[in-house]
Amino acid sequence: MWARGQLDWDRGQDFADRLEAALRAGAGTVVVNVSGLEFVDSSVLNTLLAAHGRQRAAGGALVLEGPLLPTVEGFFGITGVLGYFTFADASGTDGGQAAADPAGDGVR
Repeated sequence: MWARGQLDWDRGQDFADRLEAALRAGAGTVVVNVSGLEFVDSSVLNTLLAAHGRQRAAGGALVLEGPLLPTVEGFFGITGVLGYFTFADASGTDGGQAAADPAGDGVR
């Protein structure tokens, strides 16, 4: 799955629902491409932290695929979570995730 644009309290619930569905699907590793994420607030950070904890407890992993845009990297840095998450570099590719955002909500 991927997230892009601005995710905050209002727009983050759809992201949280989709992430929850991915976790329930039982994949050992859930990858979220955040390379197009321009803004994230504490509600979305909380969603990511909770998902990370759940995956670790189940023996899996939550991987954030980047690179992070400076605003998001700064937010993660100032909140002290950069070392908490596992990051992977998208290496300039979108891993086949280039489909349009059908709902226009920044989440696929």
